[in-house]
Amino acid sequence: TLVFNGIFKLKWPGTESLGTMGFALHVFIGMLVFNFFAELTGKSPNLILSHSNLVTKVVFPLPILAISSVLAAAVNLLIMLFVLVIFTAWIHTINITILQLPFILLALMIFMLGLTLLFSALGVFFRDLKQINTLLTSLLMFLSPVFYPVTSIPEEFRSLYMSNPLAQFMEMTRTALVDGQWISLFDMSKIWLISLLTLVVGWWFFSKVKKGFADVL
Repeated sequence: TLVFNGIFKLKWPGTESLGTMGFALHVFIGMLVFNFFAELTGKSPNLILSHSNLVTKVVFPLPILAISSVLAAAVNLLIMLFVLVIFTAWIHTINITILQLPFILLALMIFMLGLTLLFSALGVFFRDLKQINTLLTSLLMFLSPVFYPVTSIPEEFRSLYMSNPLAQFMEMTRTALVDGQWISLFDMSKIWLISLLTLVVGWWFFSKVKKGFADVL
């Protein structure tokens, strides 16, 4: 926050009057979404590998591992969200638009369940996936609006930049919690469609390759 707000003089539109605290609020929201993403993508490549004893148990539904992993991470997400809401009420204000948050966060959880299923299945066959994931996750943090506003991206590249689902989740959370604005039905429908498609693809791929888990474990 000090580096980006103090040295680079970056400011989020609409909260300039809050100074560093307003900047910290926006960064907090970005980190809330990103940490949820990073926690699950960091664990998922080893999810099946660390429970290899369950692979041979035909009666055990392996997708439960991904679901329980997402739910466990969601507990941390909700705790941090509670702190975030208190912080927002302290330095800013809370609007009725906060009621959009459950729809945003549920879509985020569905999106992450799809990725967790996908990465956990890939991790069985590609043992170096965790290291690759760590590198890509670090890169993605700076390619998402965690520490800087989307308005700092040149307009000609902004549409491409916002094709990143994480950027959409971060901006929607800021819109609902800080800006006090209603998200358009189109944007909300779009992020839900992305999340559901990710879940369908992740579940399909997991179901397709799980029969081969026992052969490589």
